[in-house]
Amino acid sequence: MSSLPIQARDAALQEAITLRPLPHIPFDPQHRETRKKHLDGVRHLLPAPQPIEGVIEQELLIPARDGYKIRTIHYRPRRASHGEESEDPAVQSPLIVLFHEGG
Repeated sequence: MSSLPIQARDAALQEAITLRPLPHIPFDPQHRETRKKHLDGVRHLLPAPQPIEGVIEQELLIPARDGYKIRTIHYRPRRASHGEESEDPAVQSPLIVLFHEGG
């Protein structure tokens, strides 16, 4: 988590957007291939995710209506002393689900 005050983070975000503005690609199925090409072209700018200390990471495949399996990552707290999943309700975290069409 960043230690910058919220105003500084907003300025940093605005600076990043100014330096690399988002392309004007419509968000509809006809432009999916164009969005994929754009994302493939900027993928090298994104840092590779690293393991998070204190977190168990597990890949899950969720079946969609058409049979396609959507790759998801499930993160949950690790018990500090044994490296196992925490059963303590005070340590457990809420579930957040994000969907991304992506490429």
